[in-house]
Amino acid sequence: MLKLGRWLLGLSLIISLLLALSLSYQISEAEAPTTILSQLGTKEYLTVQDINESIDILCEAYDFPYFSLMKWLAFKESSTGQNKNCGDEGKSCGLFQYKETTWEGFQQEFKRDDLDRDNLVDQIEMTILALKNGKWNHWSPLLKRYNVNPIK
Repeated sequence: MLKLGRWLLGLSLIISLLLALSLSYQISEAEAPTTILSQLGTKEYLTVQDINESIDILCEAYDFPYFSLMKWLAFKESSTGQNKNCGDEGKSCGLFQYKETTWEGFQQEFKRDDLDRDNLVDQIEMTILALKNGKWNHWSPLLKRYNVNPIK
């Protein structure tokens, strides 16, 4: 009987340890996207993989399940950030080719003065906010491909 008691005590300690480890892993995992995004946001050059990873993270954070649409739009607008040229005779710039007036209007509407038009990660975040709020018609590739808002 004494051996059974020690065995149960040992088993409960192992289970407690496993639970504690799994909880600390979940906390670390939840903090990881913020760290990754802050690191990516300060990089001078982002690769296609960096940009796609940022799109995945931010789409998940905003509960926006349109990862593929965002990646397609980024490719159509700027070759996923690899084409540094500004379109519309130099008026539309960045990953999602924002005009300054459009960016400033979205900043005001979504109360996001903290986002920077020249930051690719911020452009991803602003685009998610815009698309979630029915602003899909600001992008000509979406207008050409869809007759109605593709975001449900």
